[in-house]
Amino acid sequence: MLYAVVVCYTQNPCDIPFSTLVSNFNNIFFKPAFVLGWTINEFPAFANTRTLSTSKTNSIMSTITAYFIPAKKFPLGQFTEKVKDTLEKLNLIDGYYDEEDNTYAHGRAIIFEYATIHDTDKNKLVPEASSTGYGAICIQCNAEVDEELYDVINNYYDYEGESGKEKDMAGLTLTCNNCNKSMKLQDVKFTLPVMLTKHFFQFVDIDDEISEDVLKKIEQNLDTELRVIYERM
Repeated sequence: MLYAVVVCYTQNPCDIPFSTLVSNFNNIFFKPAFVLGWTINEFPAFANTRTLSTSKTNSIMSTITAYFIPAKKFPLGQFTEKVKDTLEKLNLIDGYYDEEDNTYAHGRAIIFEYATIHDTDKNKLVPEASSTGYGAICIQCNAEVDEELYDVINNYYDYEGESGKEKDMAGLTLTCNNCNKSMKLQDVKFTLPVMLTKHFFQFVDIDDEISEDVLKKIEQNLDTELRVIYERM
């Protein structure tokens, strides 16, 4: 069963008719992303739907990773310093967790295992891992292609780990096992919150979702709205 993925500030499912979503299609301010079966390059801006979750319900035993994706485009290399300065100022990080891996230790404000910042000219698929699937749908026959997507993602990270090089994941291709249609990742339709983005930062293994107050402070310091995707493993 597929679940609705748009979540209001109250974290309850928003009662937004699909026709209303479609009517706001021209208000796109941020790409790429998707909501409710749209392609990964379509994501209208809604006043109170910036927090998305890949799970239907919270689980006490789950491990939560929070991904923060900026609406504003940053020049290459500037995003890392801006995020690092902001998180240090707000006591969200405190030095390195592993300097060689460029991971950061948590500060006093929030407890998590570590934080990372992605700032390159290559798109990454967010979330980077999923225990519930991605809700990937073939653009031709509408069959679910999560299994094919997992193979593509695993092959990509094998390549990245072995070569130490990064490729733009938007151009990766997968082939539907049902109809043999080949498609680029940027064209795949999804029914769960997924984004292709060149800039994001994440908190790994946090205890709970980020409070609205903390999120607003981060946004004010970064001078951009943030979309947040939570992945529960």
